[in-house]
Amino acid sequence: MPGLKALHDRARLQRLTVSTYQAVSGMGRRGNEELLTQTGELMANELGRLVYDGTVASGLEPVVFARPIAFNVLPSAGSLLSDGSAETTEERKLRDETRKSLDLPRLPVSAACVRVLVFTGHSMVINAEFAEPISPGEAEQILARAAGVEVVDIPTPQRAAGTDITNAGRVRRDEGVPDGRGLSYVVSGDNLRKGAALNEVQLAELVPSTAAVRAWSTSTATLRDDERVTTHRRSGTSSPPHEVVFLLSDQVKLLDVSGPAEVFAEANRHGGNYRLCYTSPGGDAVATSIGIAVDVDADTFTIGHADTVIVPGGDHLVSWPIDPSLTDAARHLATISDRVASVCTGAFVLARTGLLDGRRATTHWRHAAALAKFFPAIDVQPDAIYVADGTVFTSAGVSAGMDLALALVESDHGAQVARAVARDLVLYLQRPGGQSQYSAPLRVPVPQQSALRVAVDAVVSDPSADHTVDSLAAIAGVTARHLRRQFASEIGLSPSRFVERMRLERARELLDDGYNVTEAARLSGFRSAENFRRTFTKEYGIPPSRHQRQFGIGRRDDGPAN
Repeated sequence: MPGLKALHDRARLQRLTVSTYQAVSGMGRRGNEELLTQTGELMANELGRLVYDGTVASGLEPVVFARPIAFNVLPSAGSLLSDGSAETTEERKLRDETRKSLDLPRLPVSAACVRVLVFTGHSMVINAEFAEPISPGEAEQILARAAGVEVVDIPTPQRAAGTDITNAGRVRRDEGVPDGRGLSYVVSGDNLRKGAALNEVQLAELVPSTAAVRAWSTSTATLRDDERVTTHRRSGTSSPPHEVVFLLSDQVKLLDVSGPAEVFAEANRHGGNYRLCYTSPGGDAVATSIGIAVDVDADTFTIGHADTVIVPGGDHLVSWPIDPSLTDAARHLATISDRVASVCTGAFVLARTGLLDGRRATTHWRHAAALAKFFPAIDVQPDAIYVADGTVFTSAGVSAGMDLALALVESDHGAQVARAVARDLVLYLQRPGGQSQYSAPLRVPVPQQSALRVAVDAVVSDPSADHTVDSLAAIAGVTARHLRRQFASEIGLSPSRFVERMRLERARELLDDGYNVTEAARLSGFRSAENFRRTFTKEYGIPPSRHQRQFGIGRRDDGPAN
């Protein structure tokens, strides 16, 4: 946000509350279509609701207004609205982009965003709490010196229309913040040249006449978004395709591409309208991880718009560094798309662009620790199948990309369509459990301290034994307190938690080998089958019986599973 960074540099921003009405037209091509649809319906059917300066615009004679107008506040339909129980996508996006623009990934931000049917741009009210006192007069001086900001008494979208300048004004002290550390002010900006041009309606001269209504409702409207033009009649033809752009590179995992692609393609059989486009930096064909060559449709850098971007993974992306052309291509797509998603290790590409900084994200369980180590600004969720943070989505390994694509379809078209797609592709609509149910047994680092090594070896060699902190300390020849410190320092777990983890790993191996739940609990050292069920479900997200159905090799001959 222009100007806010300068205020932060002076008084150290601590908390931010942003309330905004954003123009539907600011959504680019999709917003233009929504704007034209609602405007056409309003003018054709409900002319009496058209209001200007509090007066109903009526009469059959053309009326020319001196400046741009806005219809009554009409929230746009669909995914832009919420029942108030959680943040909308637009509010999360506003919060995340605010943090990113200020380079303050942990800044507490509250955002309230309503999309409205207006032509002129958007405005917002900012309430900022600072660490140090700052007066409205000093704040106005700082804002006036900030690049791209013009301080005015009453900032309005009309004033900002057609300019690059952000208007800021009505700077007031926020009396809700003590010690003069709070400010409240209004900013407004222009969205017109970002894709809101309406060729058949002059923004400054709207003519609400019956002739104009008939001309509008029956004509073909042309929308221009950047350099892409779509034409459709207002009579109600289908909406334009949802553009899904894949970013491919050599050695990409084929299933990371084909899995999500199949979900989108199947959704088209149930009312979806996805159009898939495969790209690579430079436009060359790519060789997949299994040797199959995949032709692409375009050079990534020639793509001018995308609704959804998919960045699939590959083992090569975990190596260092990633090809700069790939990160540049991902950065380009992120700037022209509504949402960005990665599959598996594709998260490393998004991480290199900085797009995941300050966000929650996941990747393949095998590489989650590396993602967290190399990119500490990311809040890595190692057990998640997929993570949605604002308009950025990341998924776990390989087949989890299909889970993510299914979630995107559900967001676009609802649960009924997603359920039909899942049924046709024999998928879980929502997969039970997290990644840890698929991971390999716990890899224990070799302890540096000899006493700790003795204790760890005792647990690993026989997890079912009656291990306590005191018994392990006696074996290691140290005090219980000293052993706890060594476990925390080198293993990152308490002794009791380490014993529990090793027992769970042993029990999981037994389940996979065909032992029933009762046998697995007894042989791995749990007090009872019920205690084992609760502990296993808490750790892996699914009960042991379901884990065995998914991963077990079959029942042993010496007893039934239970």
